[in-house]
Amino acid sequence: MAEKISSFIIENFPFELRADLDLLSRRIDVVNEDKQDELFKILRKYKIQNFVPILMGTNRCTFTWNGYIIKCAVEVAGTIDNKKEFEIANKLQQYVCQIYEITSNCHIMVCEYIQPFDTFEQMLEYKEEILSISHQLSLTYSFEDFVIDEKNFRKWGIRIGTNKPVCLDFADFIS
Repeated sequence: MAEKISSFIIENFPFELRADLDLLSRRIDVVNEDKQDELFKILRKYKIQNFVPILMGTNRCTFTWNGYIIKCAVEVAGTIDNKKEFEIANKLQQYVCQIYEITSNCHIMVCEYIQPFDTFEQMLEYKEEILSISHQLSLTYSFEDFVIDEKNFRKWGIRIGTNKPVCLDFADFIS
């Protein structure tokens, strides 16, 4: 008997939704600031509900849903970011969120749920640990936008069951 392979993405994101997301990432008639709204319209169209937005970046939108963090590319460059994170996540496991699954075109990525920081002040409570992680990572990687400031606090959170900060957005890492 053949073993059944389970896919969270295939089971929860219909093919048509994935196709609509691919089209959204290629649209030049919608400015980046409006692509998050367009993404949420697509999700609602396919009855994806109860998602909670975390971060709208330059080319991806991140939200929590069904106990996972979902990263959706809303620009073609977002697919590159998803692929880069997917490729290095295992090497950085203790410092970044775990990635469970990614679509073949890299538009949707399913990640471990990390409780994102709600405020910059909450991030500051973990300043020393984050600086230590940054130092460890800087021995192997160079990166931009990996600073402790009010712009970047939502790129970090706490791994469930621990009191350890981890990075949610690490597409800028270059080895």
